[in-house]
Amino acid sequence: MENIHILEMKSEHIDDVQKLIGQLNELFSTDHDISMDAIKKTVLNMIQFKDIYLNFVAMEGNKIVGFISTIFYKTFFHPGGTVLINELIIDKAFRGKGIGMRLISKIKEMAKQRRMNEIEVGTTFNNKKAINFYKKAGLTDEGLLLGEELKP
Repeated sequence: MENIHILEMKSEHIDDVQKLIGQLNELFSTDHDISMDAIKKTVLNMIQFKDIYLNFVAMEGNKIVGFISTIFYKTFFHPGGTVLINELIIDKAFRGKGIGMRLISKIKEMAKQRRMNEIEVGTTFNNKKAINFYKKAGLTDEGLLLGEELKP
């Protein structure tokens, strides 16, 4: 899609990104706080720490149709660093049009600029569409990521 532009997320994109996060929340039926206040607080915090967090939006005209959120961190085994994809969401009406691949490509470009060693992503075992998508994007099975949702 030639009319899709990938831009770094700014605070004025929060409303539209919140709607996309709502679509992701519906897909997984979670009880995460995706209120406008919670998302705004998180995004404004992320924008302050661009060396750690990097978020991009995919836009068609003035409409945000995709979003990717990442975190950059260093480990002993990957001293250059790792990019972890936290969320990748494409608007329901725009899925299957290559927008997700464009967002992944942008993250790969930024990772190379920062001399990172790897890109990681986690998804649920039963999310076969996401697993196949990430494999098409060049990511491979490297291990198992375990997690636990902690309640405050």
